[in-house]
Amino acid sequence: MLNLLISIYPNPSSSELTVSYETDSIALKSTDVEEYQITLVNSAQEKIYSSSSTKNTLTIPVSKFPKGTYYLMLTNKDGTIQKRIMIDR
Repeated sequence: MLNLLISIYPNPSSSELTVSYETDSIALKSTDVEEYQITLVNSAQEKIYSSSSTKNTLTIPVSKFPKGTYYLMLTNKDGTIQKRIMIDR
């Protein structure tokens, strides 16, 4: 099970979306580096953005995406968390 404290802002967004996350597991040592896959899909489940990162904060440019509802998925070896976001103009 993926245990993350995740923050996505601003939501709704018009230019950039910031994704910030941290583990709430005391088992993960501060020296452990874990890679996360970040995927953004539209309401038709089409992938429009994908990136992998070991950083705890990521900025996604969304100004070229059409207005609407999107789903951000954050995945690591333990599972996936999905959050709904809005892109507005």
